[in-house]
Amino acid sequence: MLLLAAFMQGRPELLSAALEDRMHQPYRAPLCPLLPCMQKWGSNDEILGTALSGAGPSVLIFLNPRAPLQKVKKNVAAHFARHGLSAELLPAAITPRGARKS
Repeated sequence: MLLLAAFMQGRPELLSAALEDRMHQPYRAPLCPLLPCMQKWGSNDEILGTALSGAGPSVLIFLNPRAPLQKVKKNVAAHFARHGLSAELLPAAITPRGARKS
């Protein structure tokens, strides 16, 4: 519910806490090394929070919309490299409209 509230109220400061999954992520994290790597980095001016996408192995990284995308991608890639990891970074956006009939 906190995640929904963060999105509905436009309160990005709630994302980090809302994305903490204490029931599933601790058990799945060892199978997806990108997640603990990003969690150790924590939230900052560029990264608002991270979470495992479904059962993994993809990791969602919620970016500050005011942060320059190319700079963030470079910083995340460098962070992964420092930890001996690499990943394909695919930017996506959340639409405020939701599903619509075509």
